[in-house]
Amino acid sequence: MTTAKIEGTLMLDGLIEGRLSSDLLDIEDKLTKWVAFSRSLGLGFNLDVSGSSFSVLAKSAVIQTSRVGSPPENVIAQTLQQLMDIFPQGDRQEIFSTLRSVEIRKGEEIQALYPVGLDGTIRPQTRHQTAKTISSDPILPTRQQLLLGGLGLLGAFVFIALLSFFVDFRGILHQVVETSRPLDSAEISIDAHRYQSLISVEIMPLAPVSQYMILRLRRTEVYPTTEQEVEQLWNARKNEDLASRLTIESLAQGYIRCELYDTQNNFLKFHMLRVKELLSSETIDIAVPLPEKSRVGMLLLTY
Repeated sequence: MTTAKIEGTLMLDGLIEGRLSSDLLDIEDKLTKWVAFSRSLGLGFNLDVSGSSFSVLAKSAVIQTSRVGSPPENVIAQTLQQLMDIFPQGDRQEIFSTLRSVEIRKGEEIQALYPVGLDGTIRPQTRHQTAKTISSDPILPTRQQLLLGGLGLLGAFVFIALLSFFVDFRGILHQVVETSRPLDSAEISIDAHRYQSLISVEIMPLAPVSQYMILRLRRTEVYPTTEQEVEQLWNARKNEDLASRLTIESLAQGYIRCELYDTQNNFLKFHMLRVKELLSSETIDIAVPLPEKSRVGMLLLTY
């Protein structure tokens, strides 16, 4: 870990390693995709697959905490859990983690460990310590700030004047303002009518700068938690339309589809949400990456 404790930064080190079963198909491809997914959240890992073993080594680089989100240990734990979910339950007991993170805040640092539990889940362990930290925003003299600001504005005006002959700045400005304005979870509508009697969905408050949103799913009293209950629910809806039956089938498989739409109701992308943990937990949190260049206005949960 670095000796310069700069506020608003985070560092990871350590690794996760384990053995690979011979019957795991496309495991290296799945691990590669997970590394790419973690990179989209601002986290960096190096993957090594050698014979029947693998390791995921954290890149020891300074990360802006705002890029990861707050609290970062929850985001990291959720991302690592998606790595664990690649493996069958029995194989997770053979996976070992020495991964840790250190987040620097004003006057303190938050240290977190990410061990793998006996049940194959990641449960971060944190502790707070006072520390001598350095502000990430060095303060310049007022006169120097005004001079730099004036020169910057002058250069910007000249540059914009030259480009205005060729570029539609009005359209670009609207898009920039729309995508750069902090996203409020209250502005995102949720359409979960397919699961309304089975699951309630809530978007947790978003960090000012975040590349993901956390969905909190809570099962209702009628949510099927056993194979028998799934079959009973299936039989109760067997005379309903195809969409209703496919909804029950998605719960039986443990995955539901989350579609993202922009503020103009245009489709952006989708993610498959793993909801198998609702069989044993009343509430689960799932991290969903946000599009980089579009503003989310609505999410739809479907089969």
